Amino acid sequence: MLADLQMAFCVLLPESATHLPCCSLVTDNPLADIVYTRKQAEAAVLFDICALAEIGNSKSNLIGVGVVFIDDLINEYKIL
Repeated sequence: MLADLQMAFCVLLPESATHLPCCSLVTDNPLADIVYTRKQAEAAVLFDICALAEIGNSKSNLIGVGVVFIDDLINEYKIL
C-alpha cells in the first residue's frame, strides 16, 4: 500500500516537493515500473488513504496519525 501511495504522490506533488518524506515511503519500491496518469494517481491516493483510515480505526491510533499527516500534506499542496 505504501509503495502504491509513493508512486501516486510522485505524480501529484510538484517537483519542488520531491524531497519530502512522502516521496520516499519505501526504500526499494516494487511498484517502481508503474506510471499513473494524474486521475489514476488521485484515485490511488484516495483509495490508499481510505484503506489506511479503516485499518487505523480498527487497529491502532498510530496509523490514524499517519493518515492525518498525509491528509495535511494533501491539503497543503492542494493535490486533489
